[in-house]
Amino acid sequence: ITPDNTTQPKHRTMIVLLFKLGFLSFLLLVAATLFFPFESGQVLDELLNVLSGSAAYTANVSTRNGVLTPVDNEINDHPIELTLIQGAPPSDLNGVFLRVGPNELTGNNHGRMTYHLFDGQGMVHAVTLKDGRAFYARSWLRTPRFQLERDQGRDVFHRIGTLFFPWLPFRLLAQYFKYRSHNIPPLQHGTANTNIMLWGTRLYALNEASLPFEFGLVASSNNKNGGAGAYTIQSIGYNDFDTKLDEPVTAHPRRDPESNTIVFASYNTKSYQFPVGEISQDNTLLSIRKVSGRNHFADNSKPAIGWAHDAALTPNYVIIPDGGSIFTFDNLKRGVFVDLVSTLGFTVVPRHNDTFDAKPFVVTSTHKESIVHIATAWETQDAIVVAAPISADLLAIPVNQDSLQYTHFRFAKMTLPKQQSGGGEVAVETIDNASQCSPEFPRVHPDWDATGRPVPFAFASCITPPEDVARVGPVSFNAWAKFDLEEMRMVNYIPIPHPWVIGELAPVPKQGASSNDSDAVWLMGTMVNVETSQSRVVLYDGQSPSEQPVALWESSERIPAGFHSQWYYQWQLLGQEPPVSVAVATEAQEEERQAEDEEESEEVEVEEEVDEKGDLGGNDEGNEDTTTSQTEIHEEL
Repeated sequence: ITPDNTTQPKHRTMIVLLFKLGFLSFLLLVAATLFFPFESGQVLDELLNVLSGSAAYTANVSTRNGVLTPVDNEINDHPIELTLIQGAPPSDLNGVFLRVGPNELTGNNHGRMTYHLFDGQGMVHAVTLKDGRAFYARSWLRTPRFQLERDQGRDVFHRIGTLFFPWLPFRLLAQYFKYRSHNIPPLQHGTANTNIMLWGTRLYALNEASLPFEFGLVASSNNKNGGAGAYTIQSIGYNDFDTKLDEPVTAHPRRDPESNTIVFASYNTKSYQFPVGEISQDNTLLSIRKVSGRNHFADNSKPAIGWAHDAALTPNYVIIPDGGSIFTFDNLKRGVFVDLVSTLGFTVVPRHNDTFDAKPFVVTSTHKESIVHIATAWETQDAIVVAAPISADLLAIPVNQDSLQYTHFRFAKMTLPKQQSGGGEVAVETIDNASQCSPEFPRVHPDWDATGRPVPFAFASCITPPEDVARVGPVSFNAWAKFDLEEMRMVNYIPIPHPWVIGELAPVPKQGASSNDSDAVWLMGTMVNVETSQSRVVLYDGQSPSEQPVALWESSERIPAGFHSQWYYQWQLLGQEPPVSVAVATEAQEEERQAEDEEESEEVEVEEEVDEKGDLGGNDEGNEDTTTSQTEIHEEL
């Protein structure tokens, strides 16, 4: 086109005008993000929700429907009584069953971000047993995240489900804008939705991305239906232990029965280190150490860290799963949270009482398998033994695809050499007579864990297999089983009647039982009918497993499925000693056990003397052996 001298100035004027408008728009955008960062972040997030189709996805995803459908109300002012429909609980079973899990807010503009199984506001469910009667209460935990999103009437914080490309950089930008305005510390962004633990007399809800969130139990004064004394839930707040704790705490800390301290290990996806710490019974952070783990790639070209959702404890070691499923930034590029791209291995941290002053070491294997939860661990003279379900099927866990596949686990004992020079192989022994049970959420008698002595028995829920179409789904179990860790076999398989599913079964130590019986527990959990959403609370006998429960209660309110559960006797919650009958029995049993150990030791000495004299042709083998206000609230509770 031949230039027209008469129109060229108009074209230039238009270009200059467009440039000015563009520059002005840029200045307005910068001003908006500077002066209205929260609103700007929300607008950007909402645009990304529309572009990614996240609201429609979340409305239909299996991890927010079925047995995991959120409830939209609390039952906290007036606990409701559960109806006993079968059997009867033991007369000395007075305490509380606690379970926590994700329960997203609904209504308004909630549910517009992409949702993942690990997302969801933490809700605590409490079943109080007293004098043979059961009462149920539930409450959301008032984390800063919950309070902000409830007040805003919409999703504010990013979800695991939003961490996928091509939208991830823009999601992070939107979060940056919002974080600048609400001033909530990064370690207090969590949901507190994964596990519960009693530390001294303080109760904490845990999520591995944040600090421990403290809550209390308050005895109800409402005597409607005899409910006075039933526990209700009161949120307190995040605890950073006088600002000394600057790392997230795993969802599965362990209690050292000797020192009564809490030991935790977690994983930091920014520094690619394992924070390992110890907290005293009086709520003092004794120590914290940041440990580097193994190199998962031969050329060490990519930073990676094992998915240490759980860790094990013995008197002398903290054992961290460091292999199998790992976290890398490359995973996120593929829309994957963690993936099975490494081999089974452990980072082992020696401990000496309340300090960690010995050098950590790594033990690896050639087994391409993963660990999610650990049942327990103990020591022999030359080795560390870890008992846990392992799986070769735990492949990529996607962040934004509803494809959490069935995973087959096998119960295993893994033997690690006690060597601090590094190297060494993990020896793996599995239980192979349990093809009908894919065990997960493994549990042992609480008084046997972390003692250092071998644990004969463990329990686990069985993942619903894909052929059971009506009941298959996340955290959906169609049976439970008892395992003998000495003979390495499944002892009992207890199916759950169709169309019911169960969750994790919390071990309840039998009061007055022999301390030599590692299966002397009741097993307590919740059940959901997948067809009607009807809910029940169930109690089984761990010593004499049967399809017929010891006690079964029905709830008039739906209790959704969730994650981990615990049982605490009333005397434990109050920080008291066990009842006299239990204490006397335990003391007598301990004396009996010590006498047996001494007798065995004497027999070994006699055998060694005989061997030395050559009477039996002996050999030379050895024997194995949050703030001030938070404290005030706690004191008031």
